[in-house]
This record gives sequence, C-alpha cells and structure tokens, in this order.
Amino acid sequence: MTWCSRMDEYEKNNVISMFTASLDGIFKEKLAEPKWHDGMEKFSARVNFRLVTGSDDEVYVYLIAKDGKFTVEPGKLADSNFELAASFEIYFNISIGSADATKALFKGALKAKHGFKNIKKLLYLQKLLILEKK
Repeated sequence: MTWCSRMDEYEKNNVISMFTASLDGIFKEKLAEPKWHDGMEKFSARVNFRLVTGSDDEVYVYLIAKDGKFTVEPGKLADSNFELAASFEIYFNISIGSADATKALFKGALKAKHGFKNIKKLLYLQKLLILEKK
C-alpha cells in the first residue's frame, strides 16, 4: 500500500483496526496505573479522530469516555466535543512521546476542530494519549 494512492476498504479497515487497538491499549495501560485512575474516572468526552493519508482518503474512529470507561469504535459521532485530525504517523509519534501534541497543533500536523472550546478536555486527552515510559 502506498499512502499516495487511494485506499481500498481492506486497507481502511486495517488502519481503523490498528488505531482502535492502539487507543484501547493506551487507555487500559493508563487505567491500570493508580496515578491516572481518579482523573480518568472523572474524564468525560466525545471525540472524533480523523485519520488522514497523503491522498484524499480519511477514516474516522470515535472515543466516548465516561465514568472511567473508554469506548473506541469505527465511525463518526454527530455530537462530539471536538475532532482531532492527523495522519496515523502523527498520532503514533505523539503516543510514544517522539512528537509533542501541542507543537503538532501549532505546526498544523494535528488539527483540532472545536478543540479550543473544550480546551481542558483536549489537554487532558493529550496527556492520556502518551504511553508511560517504563
């Protein structure tokens, strides 16, 4: 698969599967850490993640966080608090700590639609997306 060409449904499903599995893993890891547990119990958000490629392709995955439960599914919420858009590579680099989400926002590599209306949720989610260094 080249990121310059259009993705077929199989490729889109692979991207969605990898991304949802990554988010699920990150949230499970954070919930297992006592220092994150209380904040995650109080965190409530409805977020659309738009994954874009070098072409005009995009796929959506949404997150619903409420009462310490984090649901990640393919698709797009009509009533999200905000939407984040970036390539899978940018999301991955943010999660492993090799890219800073705030810098990515200011450089335009990560875009937040309606994020500044919900800045507290956006900033907390940014912290949640970063894997802990062991």
